[in-house]
Amino acid sequence: MFAKTNEEKEEMLKKIFEQALPKFLDVIEPLAAKANADGKWLCTDNLSISDFWIGNIYTNFINEKELTFGLDQFAKCLDNHPQFRAYGERFTDEMKVWMEYRKPVENVENVHAYEMNDIDGKSLGTIGEHAKDKKALLFVNVASY
Repeated sequence: MFAKTNEEKEEMLKKIFEQALPKFLDVIEPLAAKANADGKWLCTDNLSISDFWIGNIYTNFINEKELTFGLDQFAKCLDNHPQFRAYGERFTDEMKVWMEYRKPVENVENVHAYEMNDIDGKSLGTIGEHAKDKKALLFVNVASY
């Protein structure tokens, strides 16, 4: 989050948890219910880009144990969206190997210098190398929904 003051940060969090995230999950809930009932994924029988986008919200934000903010608010969102919770757990289970081997980003002062590696430890270069000559990097953000 890019807030200059604590007041701005609190206002942003309030907007996320009271407006943006519930609205987004209200749209996803029936899709997750259908996917759960069919034992399939959001758009197809197999994982697709939509599952990675939605699953990312569950694994990297709502159910991320390393986050230090919004724990009660995320829990409330899950309580109000049980089909999304079940879908998120299925996605997490499907991605178990990757989830266990992913390296957390810690103490990175310059995100562009952060070294990325594949699951076998082979270097994929830095974020900055991948962003070179690009006008912008895309970061999925539920607050922009």
